[in-house]
Amino acid sequence: MVSSKILFCVVLVTLLVVCCLGQEVNDDGCIKYTKDARAGYSRRDKKVRIPARNEGYEITDILMTARTSFYQCVQGKNFGRTKTDWFVAKGCAGTFQITECPL
Repeated sequence: MVSSKILFCVVLVTLLVVCCLGQEVNDDGCIKYTKDARAGYSRRDKKVRIPARNEGYEITDILMTARTSFYQCVQGKNFGRTKTDWFVAKGCAGTFQITECPL
């Protein structure tokens, strides 16, 4: 009996770690996480769109925490967000902090 309780606890902790790894959950239920993204730079290159990570959430904020490209990254011009995804474009590359909040 004790071994099944221990096994259950181990499985539960493992699921929680896998589910929330790299995510920070605020008191208001919003989730913050970081992700690297990169876009090429040419006339043919289009926006690289990355969908929201969590179902039932919308993207409410994006912040560049580190630029890794030669080209400047300007929010609203070559990186930004909509409610359902975020994007990089025109040579922008870096690490971004994304905030998603419940709908």
